[in-house]
Amino acid sequence: MSMIQTNDFDHVNLIEKVIENNYMTYFNYDEFTNKQEFENSISSANWNIIQNNLLINITDSDDIENIIDKLIDHLIKLHDEFGYGLAGVKQIIEQNIQYINQPLLDNILDWLIKNQISSKYIFFHGFLYFNGII
Repeated sequence: MSMIQTNDFDHVNLIEKVIENNYMTYFNYDEFTNKQEFENSISSANWNIIQNNLLINITDSDDIENIIDKLIDHLIKLHDEFGYGLAGVKQIIEQNIQYINQPLLDNILDWLIKNQISSKYIFFHGFLYFNGII
């Protein structure tokens, strides 16, 4: 019976290769906040992913449908192109919506309720409610 001998550092090389090829997302531990350790090695933390380049330009003069389309396009781009999961997308969309004044936000919600003719508007309305954003 023969044994295959491997280098003790093969797993390190494998992990580095996985991260370099974007098979797995690497998170810098310093970016986490509210770190708590429950037991031996079980931890909980929040990851603050909000960066200025993730905010979109929304102005009060924008048409409501245009604002909604910008937010939907941004959501899709964050997920498909940048690889953010739903928790990350939720946080970024919340951050973008936070800058919208309340009367305009109310108009956006009314518009979404009245215009459920497109699957993207139905999805976005559901996304906002499901994630507790509105």
